[in-house]
Order: sequence, then structure tokens, then C-alpha cells
Amino acid sequence: TGTIVDYRYHISSQVGIATEPFIAAMHFRFFEPVVLARFSVTAPKGIPLEIATHGLPKDALIKTEDLGSRVRRIWEVRNQPSFKRENDMPPYSHIAPFVEVAPMRTWNQVAAAVAAEIAPNLNLGPDLAAKTAQITNGKTGAAAVQALYNWVSRTITYEPVLMRNYSYAPKSPEQIYAAKVGNALDKPFLLFVMLRQAGFKPQLAYLSDKGDLPFEKDLASLRQLEAAAVLLNVGGRRLTLIPLNNTRRWRETPSWLQGVRGLVVYGPDQGKLIENPLSPARRESEIDRFKLSLSSKGTLKGTETIFPLGEDQAWWRAMKDWKKQDVENAMQQLVYGIHPGARLLGYSIDNLNDPTKNIVTRVSFSADNYALTASGNYLAFRMPWTSNSAADVGRPSRQEPMFWWRRSEDRKEISVSLPKGWMIYYTPPPADLKGPGASYRASYTLRAGALDYSSESLRDGVQVSPAEYSRYKAYREAVARYSEKWIVLKKTHVSGRKAAKKVHSGFPKD
Repeated sequence: TGTIVDYRYHISSQVGIATEPFIAAMHFRFFEPVVLARFSVTAPKGIPLEIATHGLPKDALIKTEDLGSRVRRIWEVRNQPSFKRENDMPPYSHIAPFVEVAPMRTWNQVAAAVAAEIAPNLNLGPDLAAKTAQITNGKTGAAAVQALYNWVSRTITYEPVLMRNYSYAPKSPEQIYAAKVGNALDKPFLLFVMLRQAGFKPQLAYLSDKGDLPFEKDLASLRQLEAAAVLLNVGGRRLTLIPLNNTRRWRETPSWLQGVRGLVVYGPDQGKLIENPLSPARRESEIDRFKLSLSSKGTLKGTETIFPLGEDQAWWRAMKDWKKQDVENAMQQLVYGIHPGARLLGYSIDNLNDPTKNIVTRVSFSADNYALTASGNYLAFRMPWTSNSAADVGRPSRQEPMFWWRRSEDRKEISVSLPKGWMIYYTPPPADLKGPGASYRASYTLRAGALDYSSESLRDGVQVSPAEYSRYKAYREAVARYSEKWIVLKKTHVSGRKAAKKVHSGFPKD
């Protein structure tokens, strides 16, 4: 307050090849209030421009100036309030008003320019041709595709350099193979060429980045695209192969490339715009299975088995490069999430270095004083890893949507052996809750000497609008309240069959 800040910057770039055309964009609202935001683009009169605008206020000033042989286009927006920072906001580029400008072209022209750069590099040298034959020897169909994907993913180190920061024309396969390094274009391109060598008919596509400006189909420019993907039909399935980090299996897509648009730049349907869909929630899931026992002193002991897929599996597979002590520390931290007094008894991670199989993690632990006691006649506890916080909906309202990069599914199956001489006194009733783009179900089942629990938390939508926020808030609060309910055991010598008849479906009146 009481100060004036005058800030400006100038960007100059030289276009080297036709596949790196001019494009310019500017946002008009920020995380600080702004008195004036001004954007101008000057171009020769002979170069028509395509202009995309989104969310500009009605009082925005838009004008054109004739400069003789050139034309200057100007956009001005005044007195824009700041964005308030909220949790789980969409990427900034998705909510801010913007103008984007590029030379007028068609997507067919764009794809043709890329194809011309790619064509000289489609033939493999003798070393790579022999390597392709070796990898696919005795394999056909999906098995051959997976083998080639795994080899590229594992052998070529990924450098997280996007196309706009380097080049839209890939290096030759021999250069990539010799360097053993590739970026978001080179690694998929190498897989594309090796698949062609193996007799497949793949497509090479360039995809937009979900974190960037929303894709504008009427603005035909490569500069909207950031990473390459290989598209292929195998055995009646449509595959999108993106071999970047070596932590993902061949059918898993990074979340920043899910639900985005793209362009086929080589192969069948060259010049066609495509959509790379969001992965189904079941492909972005984690299943936790517990086999536990509870003692009369309140000690919980047993094993958790974790079956992750998608981003969760990629997180686990990254442990293949960790030090042993770091892995052990992570496992101890995991069981501490169950109970602060929990002790790690052992662990194993299956298929950590085998990208052809899903990871399975097993952790055994013991937690003293897990169940609370009262008067020596009651034990109360909650199922481990079932708590749900409502911290993400703590705000009474929102100005911007809530946003998630991917769908997700979380399932838990827990079986707890009960101590002898104790009966179930109370278990929470079943839950079946629904909110915008989300659902939650949970239930308890009593069987001889044990209590089973199952739940499914599904997020099938990836955005909640401010108008839907109150319903989503109520849903998340209901889930959190349910997860806080206790299971109560009562000391008795009644047999298990008779004890089952004494289960309360709600809190006891006494």
C-alpha cells in the first residue's frame, strides 16, 4: 500500500527451423492485484495471425494500429483483482484470462512440416536394427511391443526437457542410442522407429501438457505441444505408449499427459487431432489388504499387502534406485502412519526390477496400545489406514474449482482376528456416500472369531466447480465423520456364534 511498481520485460527469440514457429501468449490476472496488464504483438501485414482469447473481462481494451508495412495488435486489461490461493487449484493457466497468438496455419500443414523433419531419420542403422530383432526374437503382438517399450524405457535415460525448450525435430535413432539419453520427444521417437522396424504400423503423435494453457484447436501451432507419444492398435486394443521415466509400465500414462489433446505428425491419419483420455480410475488405484490380530492387551499385529497401479506404482518402483537404508526408513514411516508406536517387523517388495509385472509390497508390523481400554471390560479401536481427513474442504466456499491431475480408486480389505473371550459390542453401520465425481462405500462383517472390513473410495471426476463445492464439502465431511467411528469389544465368555447376535448396529444407549 502506498507504493507503485513499474515492471516490464522483453523477450526476443530467433526462429531456426519451420517446426519452431512464433507463438506468444499472456495472462491477464495474477496472484497480486494489477493496475494495468498490456500485451502487444507486431507482425508484417503479409502474415495473417490466428488469435485465441479466453476469459477477458468485458471492459478489456482491444485495438489495432497500422504501422505501414506492419500491424500491431494490443490488448489491455485494467484493475484486475488478485487470485486467492486455494488448495487443490487448477493449474494457473487454466483459470487466468489469456490471449494467445500464432501465425495462421492448418494442422495438416503443421504435421507435414514435422514429417519432413522426421522422414530422413526413419531408417535404423545396423546396430539398432540388430538390437530390435534381438529384443523381439520369438515374440509377436503385444509381447513384442511390451519388450521394445521396456528396453527403451530402461536403456535410454530420460531428461525432463520439453520440446518447446529444445526442438520439435527429434534426433536420429543412432544419436539417441549412442548417447543413451533422450527427452520427451527422443525416447518416444526411438520406440516409434523400432516398432516400424519390427513390422508394426504405429503413429507418432505430439501431445499438449495439461499444466499449460488449454489446448486451442483453432490455433494450429506446434508450440501448443510438449511431448511425443506412440499410438498403436494391437490385438484390438488402442495403446498410447509414452516411455519416459523407467518407473511406469508400458500401459501407464503420466498424469500430466492424461486428458489432453494432440496431433498425429507421422503415420496413418497424419494431421488428425486426437485426445489422449484420462486413465480409468481402476488403472490409477491402490488396494490395501490387511491380515491382523488384536490381543486382549490392545496390541495389533499383522501384515499389510499393497497392490499399487499407475502413479502409485511409479512411486514404489522408484525405490529400485534408492539406498537400502532409505527404503527401510520409508517402510518405518509407513507403519508409523498406522500408529505412532508401531514397530516394523519386516517387509518385501516383489517385482521391483521387473517392469513386466505389477509391484506387490508386504509390510509386517506390531503396534502396542493400539486399542484403548476402559474398566478392563471394553476395548475400542479403529481399523488401520481408514481415517479420512476433511482438511481439503476446510474453506466455507471457493472462488476457483478444485482440481486433480488424475482419477483414482482406493480399496481396503481388512481382517482382524479378535482376542478370545471378547465379543463385538459395536460396529459402525454400512456407509454409502456420494458427492460430485466421487463416492465412498464401507461395511463391516462379523464372522467366527474375526471382523472383516471393506471400503472403496472412488474419484471419477477430476474437477469440482465452485457451484458444486458445497455438495462436495458435505460429502467429504460425511466420509471423515464415518472414518472416526470406533469399533467396541466387550469382555465376555459367550461363544462366537451367540456373540454375533449381540452386535449393535448403532451406538448403545447406555
